[in-house]
Amino acid sequence: MSKTASNTDLDATAILLYNALHLALALAIGLIVVSLVALGDDEPARRRALRLVIVGGFVVTIGVVGMLTSAIRPLLPWWSIVSANALAVVLAGAYLIWRRPGLWRRQALLRSGAFVARGAPQRSARGAATRTPRP
Repeated sequence: MSKTASNTDLDATAILLYNALHLALALAIGLIVVSLVALGDDEPARRRALRLVIVGGFVVTIGVVGMLTSAIRPLLPWWSIVSANALAVVLAGAYLIWRRPGLWRRQALLRSGAFVARGAPQRSARGAATRTPRP
């Protein structure tokens, strides 16, 4: 029985290197996003801009992955790229909310800028009660 090369032969080294690269990139992106969330937690004035950066990064990541995997689109359709990245965001967000009590309340869209009623009590990133200025 002779062994011949076919399209189904697997290259263990390539698979290992791909997984190592994927893990390294995922960890790097995760650390960047966590640092942006922490910056927004510490500096409320920057939250809106940081949210846009995070959402933009999500869209760019999907676009780059889509471009890099265009040759294997039948194996990796767009819906799987979007859903895998969305699931990663949900799981990472749930972990951050679990590890940093009050993070959701401080980062929620309804707690920023014009959405907060003037004079309504708020909590700063450090937990101290503050009041929004009255006009």
